[in-house]
Amino acid sequence: MARPQRISNSDILQAARSVLAEFGPQQLTLEAVGQKVGLVPGTLMQRFGSKRGLLLTLLRARQEEIPQVFSQARSQQRNPLNALYLACQNLYQEFQTPQILNHHLSFLQTDLHDPEFREAVVLQAQTLIQELENSLKAAAIAELLSTGPSKPRAQQLYQSLQGCLLHWALLEPEPLPRAIKRSLQTMLQLWQPTGFSAPPEAPEPQPQVTPAVEISPLVSLLREAPDEELKAYKPKAEKSKDKKSGKKKDKKKNKKKALKQA
Repeated sequence: MARPQRISNSDILQAARSVLAEFGPQQLTLEAVGQKVGLVPGTLMQRFGSKRGLLLTLLRARQEEIPQVFSQARSQQRNPLNALYLACQNLYQEFQTPQILNHHLSFLQTDLHDPEFREAVVLQAQTLIQELENSLKAAAIAELLSTGPSKPRAQQLYQSLQGCLLHWALLEPEPLPRAIKRSLQTMLQLWQPTGFSAPPEAPEPQPQVTPAVEISPLVSLLREAPDEELKAYKPKAEKSKDKKSGKKKDKKKNKKKALKQA
């Protein structure tokens, strides 16, 4: 009877993604991946055959995740376009920094030279285009988009999405989820029906600002008054102090006069 695997292949692939994001494909080793999950390189060799086999499995797993991501987004958003935005944002949520995305782009260089890798990447792209097409069809049925050839539109949307990722990796003008949504909206506006008015979106949360302390009219006048007027001005409290000190001085003078006369 075979012993059950305590650490699943899914856990290993997740560890491989982590190493790939941190160091890139050139520095990814079976030893580094094994350290993430507590396995020796020999165990990974038994399961995947080699580093190449591990990366190839990682690519194929990515392709299988795409329909799941879109299905989950559709279950969370009734509006087909909102579901499309959410799915694309979730699909690339692991790209927290441009450096991580650059590591994945360098991985693509290997994919294009190896026939099996290239086949896996092409299948991944075709799967994503198919999901984009399904989303466009749903949006057209909901009258959020005009009717038209969905396949070419999906291909254009895919190209726009990939261009958005490259642009963000180079310039990082804004957070990636916002950049993805903006790129998709720019393309989708071309296919919206005439006179279409999109429902208002919820405003983004603004940082809380401590309210300014209310300034009394008197202080405002003092701030605006010329320096000469400020010199002439004395608050009531200061005037009362001056009067009290003046009275004390007069009493002392009167006592001195009385003593001299005596």
